[in-house]
Amino acid sequence: MLSPGKIGRTKISMSYIVENLSFHYLPQKPIIKNLYLKLERGCSYVLLGTNGSGKTTLLRILNGLLKPVSGSIRLNSYDLHSYKRSKIAQLISFVPQNYAVHFPFTVYETVLMGRYPYKANFFDYSQKDHQITLSILEKTGLSELASKKITEISGGEKQRVALARSLCQQTPILLLDEPFSNLDIHYSLFFIQLLKDFVRKGSLVVTSVHDLFMAPLLADRVLFFEPQGISLYTEKEKAFQPEILKRVFKVNIHFSQFSDDEKGCYYLINTIANNESSF
Repeated sequence: MLSPGKIGRTKISMSYIVENLSFHYLPQKPIIKNLYLKLERGCSYVLLGTNGSGKTTLLRILNGLLKPVSGSIRLNSYDLHSYKRSKIAQLISFVPQNYAVHFPFTVYETVLMGRYPYKANFFDYSQKDHQITLSILEKTGLSELASKKITEISGGEKQRVALARSLCQQTPILLLDEPFSNLDIHYSLFFIQLLKDFVRKGSLVVTSVHDLFMAPLLADRVLFFEPQGISLYTEKEKAFQPEILKRVFKVNIHFSQFSDDEKGCYYLINTIANNESSF
């Protein structure tokens, strides 16, 4: 049997098993309570909910940055916190909200840092690391910005750099916290398609999405967060129902859906927001 220290880049079926997990910052205000959840490779999970409802907290727990108050979280059958941080970085890439770099690294250097988990101690990056970085820069449309200082580019460009750095890690699991918030529509749709391609190739992607109208384009399954806790985990086809959206977001929203079975695609083709207030 593989031990956590031997997993590395081995091609195995990564999955999270979350059992009876609870977390709070203040004991009287639980953020997540008694959560049972299984997340598997080859699936895109979208986290939806109001601000402060726990989406970022769950992503930080899945990345091992926060430890549950109670319950367990296992990655490939092992306790997540039994892995060294260097090993987690070979398995999981994490893009936080409001990605910021305060030192004047170039875009190229910043994306190259995604290869750090594989760098041998006291040695420079390998030729392979540089080749992967160049490929990712080209794939994400950042080649022309490669020599620019990251402190001198726009917020949307920084977000693209954060995503490119994450892809440069080449991990089987991607955790993304509102990754499209600073992107224009062109790059939002571009990265959604790119992530869907990764999922089709076997990646596990968990994304917190602030823009409700982007969510159906990326999701296979949806986890809804409400102030009183995680309330619903369901297939995408069942998630975007008016009664569910009204309960979670306190607005009347109706999605019209079209499914192309031949391509396995799902398109949002019409959205009607009712002006009637629910507050």
